[in-house]
Amino acid sequence: MSIVAVIQARMSSQRLPRKVLTPIAGRPLLEHLLLRLDRSRSIEQRVLATSVDPSDDELADWATRRGETVVRGPLDDVLERFVMAIHLTSARTVIRVTGDNPLTSAESIDRTVSALAERGGDYAAETGLPVGAAAEVVRASALTRSARHTEEIRHREHVTLYIRENPDVFQILTMPAPATVRRPHYRLTVDEPADLELMQLVFRHLGTGAPPPLEVVIAFLDANPGVAALNNGVSQFVP
Repeated sequence: MSIVAVIQARMSSQRLPRKVLTPIAGRPLLEHLLLRLDRSRSIEQRVLATSVDPSDDELADWATRRGETVVRGPLDDVLERFVMAIHLTSARTVIRVTGDNPLTSAESIDRTVSALAERGGDYAAETGLPVGAAAEVVRASALTRSARHTEEIRHREHVTLYIRENPDVFQILTMPAPATVRRPHYRLTVDEPADLELMQLVFRHLGTGAPPPLEVVIAFLDANPGVAALNNGVSQFVP
């Protein structure tokens, strides 16, 4: 079984342009994410899925120079980019990762991949993690089937939305995250200036060594509620 992490990323964010290559503690945001994905025992391949829009030329060049596999597709049809990645890699299982989540938990990815393999189904995710710490694990066949059955813009933009909205068609598995990292009120994604400010403080604390597990990040935020509250006023909506 080929297990492929597909990282969706683009440079043209409206609220925080160029955020995926914005430096945090001396490294581009996306590099922090890739280093965390290196911790996963489950990922066999990974692909950066960006767009053919000229605004993403710099991102594609950066990833290629780093040795990453890159696919480029429609700017707004992110689901099509995932289908392209599936065809390129012959993936059987896809881990959906978003490029603005530099603290994605590799440990959560491994738990979720194992749960889907052991219990079966089309889609799996952990619940209760901080916003931006989780990834979704999906059968490639379910993604390609969803792409054939919907042309709605919201489904094409939010890759797994059609699957999650149709539990009568797709078998969906959700598991509560371990209590040590179950902090749904924490926000660890980067979409607003306040999010970026929080990340700068977190990574300054973590240092430049090997990325620590999410438990260490949680412990820091628990001990520093003022840091954790920096982006409290930002919407918690995650598609």
